[in-house]
Parts: sequence; structure tokens; C-alpha cells
Amino acid sequence: MRAYLHFDALRLFGPAPAVNDKIEAIPYVTTYSNKSTKLSTVSQLLDSVIRDLEEAKELLKVDPIRLKSYVVGYPTVGDTLKNSELQDKSLFLQNRRHRLNYYAVCGLLARTYLYKGDKIKALLSAREVIDAKKFPWTNATDFLAVDADKKDRVFYKELLFAWYIPAMNSSYNNDWFQDNNSAIYLDQDEAKTIYEVAGAGGGDMRYTQWFGTVSVGNSFISSIHKYRRNTLGDSFAANLHYLVAPGIRLSEIYYIAAECSYETSPAQAAAWLDEVREHRGIGQKVDISTNAKLRSELLKEYRKEMFAEGQLFFAYKRLNVPIVGQQGTTIPASQQIYVWPLPDDEIIYGQR
Repeated sequence: MRAYLHFDALRLFGPAPAVNDKIEAIPYVTTYSNKSTKLSTVSQLLDSVIRDLEEAKELLKVDPIRLKSYVVGYPTVGDTLKNSELQDKSLFLQNRRHRLNYYAVCGLLARTYLYKGDKIKALLSAREVIDAKKFPWTNATDFLAVDADKKDRVFYKELLFAWYIPAMNSSYNNDWFQDNNSAIYLDQDEAKTIYEVAGAGGGDMRYTQWFGTVSVGNSFISSIHKYRRNTLGDSFAANLHYLVAPGIRLSEIYYIAAECSYETSPAQAAAWLDEVREHRGIGQKVDISTNAKLRSELLKEYRKEMFAEGQLFFAYKRLNVPIVGQQGTTIPASQQIYVWPLPDDEIIYGQR
């Protein structure tokens, strides 16, 4: 967790390695103390993150989630001891699939190595998750379920790691994503453009399940329903899957594998991208016949898959490319946008 949080802080407050990995960014704090820690360069901090994760991976080789008998699925009421190897443990210890388990660490290593620019090691880490086949794709019947207490909008079984947020229904849906234009929403035409509704994405289930149409004056907007949940019921252990926010998705691992394998095997890269698209309702094969097309398709998929999750910003930043805004607008790649200013307390009390 220390590595995860420091890595995200670096992605906010330091430049991308491809731009400048020698500049001091943030401290990597490893001791609990009243003394401040000296700033690390981008490169040094990434090395610290990777060192912690590689050590964690070694320690987690005994993680019960690696056992064949550990089946990743939906929790159910009365299913607190489903995995027989853990019958003497509490539900807290048993529920490895939400925490930074062995495969989540592999996924975070893939994400970190890719950010650093080490595609070989990023691919190796991604392949460990993919080849294990531990996390199943969400069935369309669960994603499209009519009954609210059976609908899985977040692709619960595909989450390698997730944040448990008991109050998320209130903060996410009552404050941020309302059915009006006073909160965060999408222009309806822009939503259709993002999900390519008029073309390859005509059957994209993410568009139909993550957005609702709201009339505002003489126009329409797309309100965000991605984190909607029903009242607590009996289907999924008090609907636990409605109380989590994605940390690391299986689909991201496939995107990383596709990007890192493209130079040696474009066909395999396309196959990995297509596998995600097929499970989202897109039957048309992806065209990544050039590097430019690969980058374009990857960014489009990040934008579709991780809408309202924050990961798209980091993808744009890592590649140092313009941000695509609504209605055809673009925001030029700029360090003033991509590198956030350090908090005042860090400047006043930190070792700069």
C-alpha cells in the first residue's frame, strides 16, 4: 500500500519519466517520524516503489488467492467461508480479492514498469495476471441485469484491487453524479462519440449501462450511473460490489500487455485489445496497423473503460500527449497541467 500511494502521488506531483526523470518530485517515506524526508527524483522514487512491490510479491507467494480452490466470484449471504482452505479464518482475512493481493501487486508492478518505460518487465508482470486466469470476465447477463440488486455495473469480478467505500452511494451519486446539470455529466453527443455508438461501439454495453439520458431545457445530457447501487438486498452479501471503487482492473492489465507486446507481436497485441472489447459488446476487430493507431485505440479504450476513475489522466500524462476534451476540443500537453504544485505544507516543512 505504501508503494501504491507513493506512486499515485508521484503521478500527480512529478513529471512523467519520459519528460524528466531526474528532477526532484516527492519524498518516499519509509519511517514514522516527526522529521521530514528528503525529496526523491522521479527515477529514484520509481525504484523505491518497484523495490517495495517486488518484496511484497515475494512475501505474498503464500497468498491464499493463488490456490486453485480460491474462486473469485460474487460474495453471497452465508458465503463467508466459501473457500475451504480458510475455514478457520475470519471474513476479513479471507476476502483477499479486494485487497492488494498477489495478483494486484503484479498488476501494480505492470502499471509502474510501464510508467517507467520498461515494457519488458511490464509485460512479464501483466502476463502473470493474464496467464493465471484467476479473475473472470463479467458475464453480460450480470452487467445487463434488469433487477437492480443483480446488476454489476463496476465489473466486480474483474477488479484485482478495489477501495471499499461504505458511503460511496451518498458521496458519488448524491454529490458528484446527479441526474441534472449541476454536477458532473457528459454532453450526450460527446458520450456517443466517446463510445463510438454510430460505428464499432453500437453494441457497447458500457454506454447503455453507465449513462442515463436527462432532459435539460431543450437539450439532453448523459448523467453518470456507473456507481449507482440499489438498496441493500440478499443477492450479493448486502451488495458488497456496490460499495467498492476500482483500484486495478483486469482490462488495464490487457491494455498494458497489448502496448508492451506490440513491437514484437502486433497480432497478439490486437488479440488482447479485442478480448476486452468483445466482453464489452464490441465485435469489430481493432485496427492497430501502425504505432499511431495503437496509441489512438489504447487511449480510446482507456477513456471508455475507466470513465470517472481518474486513470485516463495518467495515461495522457505518461505519453505526454494532448488531452481530448468535449466537442472536439483539445488541451495541449503541458507541465502546468500535468504536474500539480506541491501542497504548501510540503514546501514549508519539507526538505527541498
